Amino acid sequence: HKRLALVMAWWIPGCRNVTNEIEIRPGKDDSDEEIGDAVKLVLAKDPLIHTDQMMIHVRQGDVLLYGLIGTEEEKYIAAQDVWYIEGVRNVANRLDVEQQPESVTPTALN
Repeated sequence: HKRLALVMAWWIPGCRNVTNEIEIRPGKDDSDEEIGDAVKLVLAKDPLIHTDQMMIHVRQGDVLLYGLIGTEEEKYIAAQDVWYIEGVRNVANRLDVEQQPESVTPTALN
């Protein structure tokens, strides 16, 4: 929840800096599992991205995003969201943008 609170503060329009002084007692070291859970929670809460076909992998604080995403903007936002999570050391954004079918323009039938 501490990590989610930090990211949600960053989402506030006009935010320039966030200092998260929420204390967890007893304190614990970050594990890859905890960071992975935070990444999943944050990405699921962001209304601007769709995570249906997105996957993550965390190793020693390095986060890999892979799978499919709908747009380039969603791809960018997903990586930005992950960077805001405390404990993340690096983000490798290997998301592929899903190809949208070309729109068909109706033609007159003769």
